Amino acid sequence: MIPSPSPAFPSRRTLWQRVLRVVWASFPVWSVGFLAWVPSLQLAIDRQGRKAWAVFAGFAAGEAAAIWIDIATSETKADKTIVATWPGVLCMLTLMVAPTVHYCLATRGPQPPYQAVQTQPYTGPYTSPEVSPEQVQAGLRELRGILARREEP
Repeated sequence: MIPSPSPAFPSRRTLWQRVLRVVWASFPVWSVGFLAWVPSLQLAIDRQGRKAWAVFAGFAAGEAAAIWIDIATSETKADKTIVATWPGVLCMLTLMVAPTVHYCLATRGPQPPYQAVQTQPYTGPYTSPEVSPEQVQAGLRELRGILARREEP
């Protein structure tokens, strides 16, 4: 029987894990989209994968774009108050919903804990035989003899 590559992990979450999941997923909602990148950053740090870091970069870029769109499309009223228009509001609503749904879907099943890959020292394609100092000296004398013969005209 082949052993499993990762140790067994519990299939049920503890109460503390459930509370943390709700807290991480709620960041975009209670911050009105301004902290939409936080759950994806937590996933990227936890999982250490390229896809997780790409998702984090996407949400961070989306955050910057949403703020820019919100500022660029805002209207100034006659009494100098600034009113957001529908493109800015739509971007912020998207940044409230998308990261929350993504985090909930990404953490819906039990995940094995991250394990660092253990590397072994490189031993080369073959192992070298033990060589005594006398053998090394004899080899060097032989090489000197070959080089001396080549240099003679």
